[in-house]
Amino acid sequence: MPKRKNKLNQADRLRRDTAHIKPHKGLKIVDEFFLLITINNDWQVQTQRRGNKALLARLPEYLKHARRVRIEMLCRDPGDRRAHEDTARKTELLTNIRDLLNESDNIDSVEVTFYMKREEDFDPYIPQLQAVIPLYTLNFKEWTLHCDWRMGEKIIKVKRDSELERKITTHPWLNLRHGSLLVIKIDHTKKHRLRKEIKYADEREELHESFLKILPLFLSKAAGIRIEVTPLERQHLLVRMFQNRKMMIEKMFLLINGNRKVKKVKVVFRELPNANMY
Repeated sequence: MPKRKNKLNQADRLRRDTAHIKPHKGLKIVDEFFLLITINNDWQVQTQRRGNKALLARLPEYLKHARRVRIEMLCRDPGDRRAHEDTARKTELLTNIRDLLNESDNIDSVEVTFYMKREEDFDPYIPQLQAVIPLYTLNFKEWTLHCDWRMGEKIIKVKRDSELERKITTHPWLNLRHGSLLVIKIDHTKKHRLRKEIKYADEREELHESFLKILPLFLSKAAGIRIEVTPLERQHLLVRMFQNRKMMIEKMFLLINGNRKVKKVKVVFRELPNANMY
């Protein structure tokens, strides 16, 4: 009587099923159905872009063999000059990953973990955490965000509708009314004190960046848009201010035009309450 062949164990089956996939250092199936995606901080921009392209090219094959996905990212020190560029890269990469996840019928859950150094609060890291905004438009809601203090003892889960999540997903210029009307308020006249000088609030680079990152999330819920603009008087508008605001508004309308759910856009220019005060 012939001997019965031994059945393949879990690890052997995994190696057999994924043997044809070209490996990538950022992609690893660590369990039979568990895919780990690691997004590192590579200072060489060209290397980053090539690495992202290769990761996205191979990810669909990995997703065929996964049920659960974990994405791990490392936050830079908030004062690191490379943090801004890294966040832009991560946002773009997570947007593409979201699209691939939405095309997959196999994924049951997604977990995202940010690793960071110990700080007194999360606020300095909020701009980097906003890289996850694209995941809020996943086709399924079974995904979680965790923040892991690298020198701490526990991982903090960012709960839905928590104060921390609101800091990540809201912006002072954006307000969703009645569930489908998006009101965008851009006030060029508001001032704020920066160190020892007074500047206009809408000149703050971080406001521009977070606005453009969060806007797609609000657009995904909007059927109509009302844009309210309070303009600055001409004599106070410097050339650099005009160019920066023009670029931001152009990017805003590119995002709006790319959203098919929006049926109506209305732009309202508000008069200054007291033109002589400026």
